[in-house]
Amino acid sequence: MSVNKRYFDSSHARFCGVTYEVLDKNGKHLAGENNIACFTYLTYNPLPEGADRIVVTEPLSNIGYSEESITRWITDIDSLGFPCKVKFEDDKAVFTLSLSDYKWKRHLGMTLQLLRALYEKGVYYVPEAYFRLLDAGAKDKFDALQTAHKSLPPHAYANTNHMCTYKGNGDNVDLPTLFQRLESSNLPLWHPDYQGFGNHNIDEMWHK
Repeated sequence: MSVNKRYFDSSHARFCGVTYEVLDKNGKHLAGENNIACFTYLTYNPLPEGADRIVVTEPLSNIGYSEESITRWITDIDSLGFPCKVKFEDDKAVFTLSLSDYKWKRHLGMTLQLLRALYEKGVYYVPEAYFRLLDAGAKDKFDALQTAHKSLPPHAYANTNHMCTYKGNGDNVDLPTLFQRLESSNLPLWHPDYQGFGNHNIDEMWHK
């Protein structure tokens, strides 16, 4: 496969904004937001009691990647330990994160940010850079994921510092190291008050 293949079409990408629902096991709506700036409600606040899953939706017209590329991205990050699924319906990409797959709050936040890499301005170059590294022969997908973000052009927006591919993270780390740090961070997914845990951003774990 050519390493110069184009995957991304910026004319279909947007600046930012997220739309999601939090559902219980029966599909009842517990919380949600429509086209707001970020996932702050989910990452910095307690999840609703009885929450079973988070469903993030985005019109395909706002995503500069084909359904094939979106599926490839989600399949890869899921296999790396950031659990999520995608389906396509009514001209939208529908991403589902089952909360039973998560133990740590930062882990959930990382996965949500990796979804945004498909359509948030600046970081939306990450999947294409990642795919090209793999096309060129890279074998370690998590290493490629980090390298892809750090290879973005200077004009790219990259201030999403709670994203695991934040280019200020320093040297790349391997997955076992990342998950060891998640374990030691002692920030559980289910907790009544996150105010005492300080900064929740993932880059807190990259400079130790």
